[in-house]
Amino acid sequence: MATVAPITTIAPANIHSWLQRALAHFLPAVPELPAAAPSIESTILDLRLILRRIEHARREQAKWDACYLGKTISQTIVSPLVEMSVAGDLDRLRHGAAFALKPIASITSADQRGTVDVAGELEEAAEFVRAAIVDAEAERHGAR
Repeated sequence: MATVAPITTIAPANIHSWLQRALAHFLPAVPELPAAAPSIESTILDLRLILRRIEHARREQAKWDACYLGKTISQTIVSPLVEMSVAGDLDRLRHGAAFALKPIASITSADQRGTVDVAGELEEAAEFVRAAIVDAEAERHGAR
């Protein structure tokens, strides 16, 4: 009796798994739904967060070593900008900000840092993001 108990507790899970695999061949595949576009409010919040990160980097970049600066800009600002899903003029501004930050994101040594105007690139990116926020807010108020 002791040997049968572990087998009987596992049996329902195994049967369920086997049944799902068997039925999967006969059921039609469910098409994936297209991803919903983010709301304008969430886009504005995301852009404000990115702007806050840029402003923080502008204040603190002199204290950061070259490798930390490059990785931080790449992971906390450029990656979210590239992954954002926006339309029209906002996409152009988002792309401009990401492009302005690419030289900083590629910094890996102090020598490379010396060749990049970090403060200027951060300011340029901040201008693009500010313009995107203004356009997004105008779009939000125009939609109401």
